[in-house]
Amino acid sequence: MRVLLVSCAVVLSSATAVTAKSPVLYSGSWTGTMVQSGDPKPESYPMRLTFKGEGAETSYPSQGCRGVLTPIGSTGDGYTVYSERITKGRVDDGSGINCIDGIVVLKPHQAYVTVGWYALDRGQPVFATARLAQAPD
Repeated sequence: MRVLLVSCAVVLSSATAVTAKSPVLYSGSWTGTMVQSGDPKPESYPMRLTFKGEGAETSYPSQGCRGVLTPIGSTGDGYTVYSERITKGRVDDGSGINCIDGIVVLKPHQAYVTVGWYALDRGQPVFATARLAQAPD
């Protein structure tokens, strides 16, 4: 667990300010299965990522959540870091759905976009990962 936390810290600390739009590779919609750490077992659910301008929109249909990604940095080796703000199904919006804001790290790999997500939930770290393929929109 410390190794993962240190890895996230290294990616975030090596990020540079974003002054341009997301890389050209990041366009259109991408879909796949997000796997989130959990106790007593991990949870899997579908995810859709749609790039719009400099940022992106996220959707977790089975969770009833949507969010917006705002770029906050990038690294020289292809990682892009975003802040995710939940816009529907937010834990504190009275909807009864419990999605939380987090930090998202994206990196292209072959024909996919890999996703790493991190947040704190009641003081406990939560991690999720996905490998997304271009959606056939």
